[in-house]
Amino acid sequence: MNGIKELWKLCFHDSDEFVDMYFRLRYSSETTMYIQSGSMIVSSLQMPYYAMTFEGTGIQTAYISGACTHPDFRGKGIMARLLTESFGRMARKNIPLSILIPANPGLVDYYARTGYACAFFRSRIERKVSDIVIDKGNLHIEHTINFGRSIFDYFTEKAYSRSNYVQHTTADLEAVIEDLRISGGSVTVARHAPQGRIAGLLFAYPENGYLKITEWFADNDGVRDNLIREAACHYQLPKVVRFELPTRSAGEQPFGMARIINAKMILSLYATAHPEKRISIQLTDEQLVCNNGYYYIDNGVCIFSPKALENEHLGLTAHELSAMIFDRTRLYMSLMLEE
Repeated sequence: MNGIKELWKLCFHDSDEFVDMYFRLRYSSETTMYIQSGSMIVSSLQMPYYAMTFEGTGIQTAYISGACTHPDFRGKGIMARLLTESFGRMARKNIPLSILIPANPGLVDYYARTGYACAFFRSRIERKVSDIVIDKGNLHIEHTINFGRSIFDYFTEKAYSRSNYVQHTTADLEAVIEDLRISGGSVTVARHAPQGRIAGLLFAYPENGYLKITEWFADNDGVRDNLIREAACHYQLPKVVRFELPTRSAGEQPFGMARIINAKMILSLYATAHPEKRISIQLTDEQLVCNNGYYYIDNGVCIFSPKALENEHLGLTAHELSAMIFDRTRLYMSLMLEE
């Protein structure tokens, strides 16, 4: 672990406190891959597994995080090799989808060459606190960096009500809360008085003179606005920025990518969710040749064949297939430590 941790520190600009937290709470040798030159680790990545709701069905995903190469070994194709090896491990574990958040916009084209496509979108909303009108009614609002059972149960209920959303475990949220604490933030909780039943949660921290809201769940918009205003007042900030689920509006922004690992599984789920679609695909996947072949989507079913069954097909690469599927089915994730 020490060699991987030192490489992380060399390649990224995270604080020692964050890196120590990450390797204490999120690091696992089982989900770590690396390449050595002699005794030196020159490239590594983490691929923790996350549950996800996709087209109404629960699947597993592998989230690429901390992907880095020593500066002296860049430009030699090492990371591309490591990613390809990680895809093979995912395929053997029957994980159908890989997801990531590029560390910077310049990496979007790089990851596209290995089959990823923009799949996660969100809308950025900025508001002045003075413009948020609230009526607290019988709400009691508190700020905490502890995540009790009742809070986790409410979080899980709301999260699983979302379509195409990356889910979190208690262990994930322990790291999220610790990251919030490091950033000077907290979870704002709204409860109905006097019974104490939770009505909403808001994750936020101060950044550059405004309150950055990374996620919220609430029974209604009124509770949400109460949470936002109370959190902003708690930190004495005049402005808030929050991110919303994708709306296909002009303000929508891409921020994450996905790569199909098991084409048959993903296309079968897609076909079931879109029985009106009829598509014949010839897929060429340079990194996962097990995906290569012909896929026929019709009447809610996907059939795979290693040989052509029809004369005309839509020829797609792994990147193009991911782009096609996720243009129609927008995904969403939040509370990832790299955000």
